[in-house]
Amino acid sequence: MKDPEEKEMMAYVAGLIDGDGHIGIRQVNGNHLPLIQVHNSIKAMPLYLNKIFGGTLACDKPKVEGNRAVWKWMLQGKEGCKYFLSIIGQYLVIKHDSAKMMTEFLTNPLEGKDYYQKSKVLNLSRKLEDLNLEVMERKLSDDSFFWAYIAGIMDTDGSFSIERSVRKPAEGNRQINDTIKYRPRLSLTMVSDRAIRYILSNCPFGSYSIITAKSAMRGQACRWSITARSEAIEFLKRCIPFLQTKAIQAIKLLNFCRGYVPTNGLAKVPEEELKYREDCYREIVRLNNTPS
Repeated sequence: MKDPEEKEMMAYVAGLIDGDGHIGIRQVNGNHLPLIQVHNSIKAMPLYLNKIFGGTLACDKPKVEGNRAVWKWMLQGKEGCKYFLSIIGQYLVIKHDSAKMMTEFLTNPLEGKDYYQKSKVLNLSRKLEDLNLEVMERKLSDDSFFWAYIAGIMDTDGSFSIERSVRKPAEGNRQINDTIKYRPRLSLTMVSDRAIRYILSNCPFGSYSIITAKSAMRGQACRWSITARSEAIEFLKRCIPFLQTKAIQAIKLLNFCRGYVPTNGLAKVPEEELKYREDCYREIVRLNNTPS
């Protein structure tokens, strides 16, 4: 993992919290206590957070055979949570409101305010708010803190893969063999549109949509994706320096895009080029399916 003293890595941690994290108030024996946590199947991520901020680590064994274990990092002390939010809160996008409420609870709580219930309502309402991906101005940011944040989001909810599709010849077509196509696919699917909108306003690459999502409370989610090789190269060059847990997949995908030789309409892809594409595809599949 990268040096935690790098200031950009605080923006990276904010991306982790906005992706797989939780900021809330819990109730224990009538007392209200802060809780900041991250759940992930990749062990290195909670270990990294534990190294920087302390807290506790735990592991939930899978209930279904074949599923991965879930590693948890939890920060529960008032002083530890206050310090964490003081350096991470400014970079949060999705859970900035939860961080603001917890900071108030820890530093200057209002008399009579039920922070436990307010925190629950805040986290629930975020999952039910209307999605809005209307047309907006898109630009290319050179802010390293933005790209560090995006790396954190991609390390949690993002995906780096190669899409492989097979098209069979139409009936009567003189072509004998199936056509196999490969293209990069970087994608991010989230139940809140806040991070997607933040990405879109600072990154001109890729397309976005609202999709059906049975697991989401509203039945919909936001998806942003890049499938063009040229755009994937530009995005990966900026994101890779800050990636932690999915850096290898991202580097493999960047190499695939750079090494891809277009056939410019040839009826048949040369065997050497076809093998290169298939080998890249299989390698990324293997990496994505390997427990960490």
